[in-house]
Amino acid sequence: MPGTIFERYEFLKLETCCEKYMPLISAIDENYSMERLGLYESSLSDGLFIHCRLELSLPTNGVYKELDVRSDEEILIFVKSDYPFFAPAVLFVRNDFPTSRIPHLNLGIANSNIHLLNPCLYRGDVNEWFFQNGPRAFCDRVNDWFSDLINGELMNGDGFETVRYENTAGFAEMDFDYLCKIISTYGTTHGAQILQMKQKANRYFQILNQEYSKELSDDILPCIFAFDRENVVHDFISQALCTEKDLKIFPCECRIQHGIRKISRRYYESHKIDSLKNILVVLAVKRPMQVLGGFSEYEFIVVLLSYDLKSSPNIENCSIKKVVPIQALNNAMAERLSGTENISKKPVIMLGCGALGSKVSMNLARMGYTEQHFYDEDVILPHNLVRHYENCNYAVGFPKAEVMKIEMDCMFSGNKSTSHTENIFYVDSLPEGLVIDCTASRRIMFWSILTDKIKSSIIRSEIYAGGKMGLTVIEGKNRNPDIYDMQISLYRKALGEPVISQWLNYKQPKDMRYHIGFGCSSDTTILDDGTISNHASMVPHLINKYQDTENGIVCVNYFDRDDLTNNGVYIYEMEPMVFLEEVDGWSIHISSSLYQRIQKYSNEKLENAGVWIGSIEKKIKRVTIVDTFIPEDNERKDNTVEMGKKGVKEYLKSLRTKTNGLLRYIGEWHTHIAGDASPSQKDLKTFCETHPAEDVFLMTILSPSNTRNYLIRREKNEYKRL
Repeated sequence: MPGTIFERYEFLKLETCCEKYMPLISAIDENYSMERLGLYESSLSDGLFIHCRLELSLPTNGVYKELDVRSDEEILIFVKSDYPFFAPAVLFVRNDFPTSRIPHLNLGIANSNIHLLNPCLYRGDVNEWFFQNGPRAFCDRVNDWFSDLINGELMNGDGFETVRYENTAGFAEMDFDYLCKIISTYGTTHGAQILQMKQKANRYFQILNQEYSKELSDDILPCIFAFDRENVVHDFISQALCTEKDLKIFPCECRIQHGIRKISRRYYESHKIDSLKNILVVLAVKRPMQVLGGFSEYEFIVVLLSYDLKSSPNIENCSIKKVVPIQALNNAMAERLSGTENISKKPVIMLGCGALGSKVSMNLARMGYTEQHFYDEDVILPHNLVRHYENCNYAVGFPKAEVMKIEMDCMFSGNKSTSHTENIFYVDSLPEGLVIDCTASRRIMFWSILTDKIKSSIIRSEIYAGGKMGLTVIEGKNRNPDIYDMQISLYRKALGEPVISQWLNYKQPKDMRYHIGFGCSSDTTILDDGTISNHASMVPHLINKYQDTENGIVCVNYFDRDDLTNNGVYIYEMEPMVFLEEVDGWSIHISSSLYQRIQKYSNEKLENAGVWIGSIEKKIKRVTIVDTFIPEDNERKDNTVEMGKKGVKEYLKSLRTKTNGLLRYIGEWHTHIAGDASPSQKDLKTFCETHPAEDVFLMTILSPSNTRNYLIRREKNEYKRL
C-alpha cells in the first residue's frame, strides 16, 4: 500500500484475534459507516490493529476549508493488550492526511511506542469514557469526529487548539504571564533569554520568574526561552518532534543556538555548566488567536534538548524530548479553576490564623483572594497540627501568621501577602480590604466595634455548641448593623426559630473532655478537623455572595456529626439600626422597622406605652433594642397612658426561656401625641421611683416632633437625658 502507514512499518496480517477483542470487532461490523478490511499486528507497538474503511458523507458545498478528506478514508483502530480498560485509538492510514490544518489531535498514544498523530476523540479521560460507554459508542464517536472535521465543527472559533502530547519526558511549570511580559518588553521582535530553572523531580521542571546569573545555588540551572512576536504560525503540529531540526517549523527556533552561546559564554561556570547534558528549551510560538488553556496568542512548546556544551555538537542532530508546559498557579488561574473570575476580590485582612482562620484563608486563596494580611501573635504548637491547615511538623514553634504567609508564598509566587505577629490592639493601622475575624475572642470583637482602625464591614466566624453550629456574621454597609447589634438581633430570632433557641440554651456536658496542649496556656476543646473544615467551607461562599450587601447577613451552619440528617444552613438578613442620640456616653441603637413602628403610635389620637426588649452592654456602653411588648390592657388617653400588665410576665418568661436570658426587659417607652418628648411631672416622678436591675434602665418618650431617651443609673438612682 504505497503512501500509507503500511509501507512505513511492518504489519503482519492475522486471521483471528483474542476473544476479548470480539465486542469491538462486532461493533465495527455492525456500524453502518465502517467496513472492516483486516486484522494486523505490527512492530509499531504491541496490540491489535484493525484496518477499516470509513464512508463519509461529504457536504454538497465541499469539505470545510477544502481539506483533502475523501468520501472513503482508511483508518487503523489500535487496541492495546489491556483492552477494555484502555480505549482504542485511531491512526490515519494515509501518510499525507492533512493533519497540519486539523485541531483536536494527539501526538502519540499513551503507554505505547506509537508517536504518530491521531484524533482526539474525547477531551476528558477517554479511557474512563470508553469503559462506561463501550465499543458501539466508540465507533459512533469515530464517525462523529470525521463528520465534524469535514463540516468545520471541530473548531469552535474560541481559541487555537493545541496538540495533546502522550509519552512525554515530563512537565515544565512556568508563569505564562511572566513569559508574555518578557516578549512584549524585549528590545527586538525576537530573542532568547536565559531563565532560572529547578528540576524538582526526575520529570518535573520549574521555571522561575527570574533571569539566570552566575553564582546561584547548585540546584538553579539555566534554561532557554526563545520567542518571536512577529511571525504567526497558523499550522498545527503535524509530526513528532524527535530532533532539534524538527523545531525549524517554528520561526523562533533560530534563537536556540543564540541561547546556547549565552549559556556557554556569559554564564559559564565549569562545575555547573560542564555537567549539563540536557537543556530545557521553551519556545513561544505566536498563533492566530488566543491559545486554549492560556491567556495569550502564544503557544509555549517545551523540549528537553540533549546537548553537551563541552563538545558543541551540531545542534540540528541533537535529540529532543517533548515536555508538557504547565501554567504556574497564579491569581488568574485560581479564579479560572474555581469559577470565580466575575467576583470582585478585595485584599483579605485575617484576624486569627488558628484552626478555623487558617482554613478560611486558604479556601479564599484558592478562589483567587491571593493578597492576604495575617494577624496572629500565637505560635503553632504540636497539638495544633491535628486541626490547623498547616499539618507539617516543621511549623511547630513558628508564629501562625508567618506560617500562613509561607503557605501563600509556596502556592502563589510574587503575591503581596504579609504577616503580623504583634498584638492586634497595638497595631497602628490595618490595610483596606475584607476584615475577617476568626479569633473567637470577645475582646477583639468589642475592640473591632470601638476602634477607628477598621473602616470596612467585618466578617466574623465562630463555632459554637461543641462544634455543631458555625456562625458567620457579615456586617451591613458602613458597618450598620455591626457585629454586636447583629448578634442581639439574632437572639430575637430565637422566639420563632427553634435552631437559634437550642443554640442559646446549649450547655456544655459536665464530662466535656479537654486536651491541654503541651505548653499551651488555654484549654483546647476536643473537635475533629472535618467538623471545623465543614464550617470553614461556608465562609468563602458567603463572602462571594454577600460581601457588598446593604444589610447584614447571618449564616447559621448546623452540622451534627452524630446525626447527619439533622444538618442544615440558615441565612438571615438583618436590617440596619437607627442610632438615637447618645446619653451620657451611652449609644442607643434600635432596629429600623421597630423604630418606625413605634414612631407611628405618636401620631395616633391616644397615647401608648410598652416595654423595651434588648441588651445592655456596659463594656461598650451600648443599649441595643430589638423588640417591644405592648400590654393589651394599656389605659390609653389623649394626654396620658397607664401601662397594663396583661401578658407581660408570660412574655418575659418565654423570652427568658427561649433566649437563655440573653434578651431582657431593659426599659420602657411611651408616646406624647401633643407637644414634644419632654417628660411630664408624672414622668419625672416615675423616673425617680424606678430601681433598675441592670446597670442602666432606658426610658424613651416619642412625640410627632422628636424622640428623647433617659438613662436611669442603678448605683446613683438618677437619670440622665439628652
